[in-house]
Amino acid sequence: MLNDISAHLARHNGLSEETSKQALGIVLNAAERQESPFAAAMFKTVPGARALSARTGSEIGAPTGAIARLIEQTPGGKRVVAQSMITELHRLGLDHKAIGQLLPCISTYMDEHHGLVGFGHLGDLNEGMCLTALAIAEMALENFVEMRDRVGDPRFRLRKEVEHLLEERLPREYRSRYSMVMYGCRIPYRVAQEAGAIQRSILDRLCDGLSSSAELDLDLARRLIAEKLTPHLERCEVSLDY
Repeated sequence: MLNDISAHLARHNGLSEETSKQALGIVLNAAERQESPFAAAMFKTVPGARALSARTGSEIGAPTGAIARLIEQTPGGKRVVAQSMITELHRLGLDHKAIGQLLPCISTYMDEHHGLVGFGHLGDLNEGMCLTALAIAEMALENFVEMRDRVGDPRFRLRKEVEHLLEERLPREYRSRYSMVMYGCRIPYRVAQEAGAIQRSILDRLCDGLSSSAELDLDLARRLIAEKLTPHLERCEVSLDY
């Protein structure tokens, strides 16, 4: 099963299966060091994942002591671990674009094959997108933090369900940031990034007080999208008809 994930990552990222497995190990080890629900879900679902994380930690010299692990779970420690993850992926030969592709590929695989959602949605950073390397790295960090901290959060899962429902019911008015970057090949990443911020505010409003996606107020959704998201996309001359 671990080999299946590595093969999936290799196919979608242009990497060898060995490099893909090493990259997966780096991500898993970083998540495990912070007692992430992401790591726990992977270890429970994928045989060999825990051993891969431990082996990777030994290879990169990750701290294993109890005090060191406690420090790594503080806010500052979490950021250091996330930054070190990016550094190790760079050493493995992955550039910023490849790192940006790696995490959503893990997300897609775990969703499609194991029904685990909430693993992040950075999406493919396409060629020609004029985003600085630093900005791409920051987005990769954001994606990792989301996987690390929110995979087990019921409210986060509800937001994802609501967003999927919006895409199904209003496909020409609403596409998630992940969809815009992954499939909207003519949408500049900057535009999708800004749209994502607008979408967060819309989802905040729509999910307030909701206990189930079945309670979604589609009329309110249409109004908020028309007032906030559509004007931004029109100013940027972007269509969601893809």
